Amino acid sequence: MTTFGIIGAGEVGSQIARATIVNGYTVVIANSRGPETLDGLIADLGPAARRLRRSGRRRLRGRRRAPQGRQT
Repeated sequence: MTTFGIIGAGEVGSQIARATIVNGYTVVIANSRGPETLDGLIADLGPAARRLRRSGRRRLRGRRRAPQGRQT
C-alpha cells in the first residue's frame, strides 16, 4: 500500500488526510507542535493514519528542498 506524507495537521492538512484515506492510501502526518498533539486526529482518521516519529522528523530536516522555479 502506498503511503502519503502530510506536513501540517491544520484544517487543510486534516482534510487532505481524510480524502487520501478515502482513496485507499495510508497517511503519515507531522506538525510543528510535536507528534503527541496529533493523537486526536489520528484516532479520528483510524488505522490508515499514523503520526511521524521524532526520529523521522530529524531525517527530513537534512534533505535538500526541490527547486522552486527560476532563480533571479
